Amino acid sequence: VQSNLIIKHISNINITYSVSTYKRAFKPTSRAMFTLNVYRNRLYLFGGLNSIYNNDIWMYSLHTKKWEEIKLKEHPIPRYGHTSIQINEYLIIFGGQIPDNYFNTHEDILFFNLKNSFIISSSVIVSNFDVASSNKIIGESL
Repeated sequence: VQSNLIIKHISNINITYSVSTYKRAFKPTSRAMFTLNVYRNRLYLFGGLNSIYNNDIWMYSLHTKKWEEIKLKEHPIPRYGHTSIQINEYLIIFGGQIPDNYFNTHEDILFFNLKNSFIISSSVIVSNFDVASSNKIIGESL
């Protein structure tokens, strides 16, 4: 993006001043305590913490050197401090801290299908010794 400011009649000289404005690159926000996994020359970033808890999924192509956000119809609960591993075409995400309360840990297991961009959740939430459990598909790609 470029804007031009034209100043006329300063000592009979026309001056054109161009300002290039910074365009933010399309990439994830800076964050801590996220996970990053490799699958078929692509890096997959999930979650983490900056000023907010994140639940977004980003893919970085090592070939094109570009980020792409993977858009889902429904996202898992935001979290940080979780762990993940990639097995075959699945990114398996476990646990982490959730926004409700610092002492709540979300000990669910998310299975993110890297080929088809959908998540299956197997939830077990542990909070003050209460346990709840469920299994469901929580997000498909748009």
